[in-house]
Amino acid sequence: MASVDALLDIPIDRIDDDLPLRHRRRDPGLEALARSIERYGLLTPVLVTPREGRYRLISGRRRIEACRRLGHTQIAAVVRRVPDDQALEVALQENLHQIPLMALEEADALRRAGGFAMPASEAVERFALSEEEIALGRRLHRLPASIQEGVWTGQIDERRALAISRLTREVDQIRAFRRIREEDLPLTLVEEMIDEMKGE
Repeated sequence: MASVDALLDIPIDRIDDDLPLRHRRRDPGLEALARSIERYGLLTPVLVTPREGRYRLISGRRRIEACRRLGHTQIAAVVRRVPDDQALEVALQENLHQIPLMALEEADALRRAGGFAMPASEAVERFALSEEEIALGRRLHRLPASIQEGVWTGQIDERRALAISRLTREVDQIRAFRRIREEDLPLTLVEEMIDEMKGE
């Protein structure tokens, strides 16, 4: 990364988060963080990079959220010039390793950071994920958009979606998804159905 340019108090509403999570998991530590900031102040500034009169968030989304909950309108920030690709990698690392994500969220974040466009071994090293996690992410990412949306909206869970990904033809994947959704099949029956469809 480039050297630090400045330590400033900047308006929170001028900070853009380019890697928001579509579904944020409940973070039980956020209230504790807010209480700590209220009592002791913000001990660690967030990290941003300047962009067209605004700032792009690189690290510190939990600190920003905690400060918002406290009604703060400004936050201490290290302003550092960082290349776009490197900024996205750092933001992804924070998203992946601070709060547990849905596997589909990981897949979506990896796609945006270019993780599926590089060899698996390079992605493992760069994003500190296992080969299995990368492989599962690829499988979910390749599912039809309607099935991915079904996961986002709770029509189907990720284990059943991963079972569907064992099918190679999109028409079969969609047919399986519809049956699982309509009949609310348990995972054991889903696996049996997928085995039968693969044998057709």
